[in-house]
Order: sequence, then C-alpha cells, then structure tokens
Amino acid sequence: DCVLVDAPCSGLGVIHNKPDIKIRITKDIVKSLTDVQWDILSMCSRYVKPGGVLVYSTCTINPLENENIVYRFIDSFKEYKQDDISVPHTLDKAVTDKGIMQILPGRDGIDGFFICKFRRSYNG
Repeated sequence: DCVLVDAPCSGLGVIHNKPDIKIRITKDIVKSLTDVQWDILSMCSRYVKPGGVLVYSTCTINPLENENIVYRFIDSFKEYKQDDISVPHTLDKAVTDKGIMQILPGRDGIDGFFICKFRRSYNG
C-alpha cells in the first residue's frame, strides 16, 4: 500500500547539528548521492501496488537531491502522480507544490527536510 524512501543524502538540512558536513560534502559526493537516490526511488517504485503511495524523503535542502529527483521521476514513471500532503497548519508555508513539502530551518524553526508524496495510478 505504501513505500517510504528515506534516501541517503548530503544532510544539508541538519548541518547545524552536524557541522562536519561543511567539510565532507563535495560536488562529486552530491552527484554520487543523486545517482543512488535515483536508483533507490526507481527500484522501490516497483513495489507500490496500483492506487498505493510512494513517499520520497531526505534531510537536505539541496534541489539536486530533491526537486530534480522528483521531476525526473515524474517524467520517467508516468503511472505516478504527485499527491497532496496533509500538514499541520504551522507548516503550511513548507508545501511548495502539489505533493512537495520543503521544510527550511530558518523559516520553520526545525531541521530541514524534503518530502514528496506520489500515488500510483490504477492504469499504469
């Protein structure tokens, strides 16, 4: 019914708790991570039954690891559509697009996270 992909990521949304990220994360590492994220999301999409939900989540605020992966996924897997995310009213500003929530530490007062909810169609 539902598959949650909590993908390995750069962790840029939790950098204030892990300052070593600043010296560990490079462009090459981010590129490698996006490849892994794509592979995991693509593989996990096979296990969602028609009508089921797939959630993609990271603890980064990097669009390369978030929106870019999501839009590539939508272009590649036509049986999936973004689905509405229900959030507490205190996080209304975090919903940036249908099915996408980007939590920002400075705006929302908590760690940075990205969440996207997809629903698999019955006609896929």
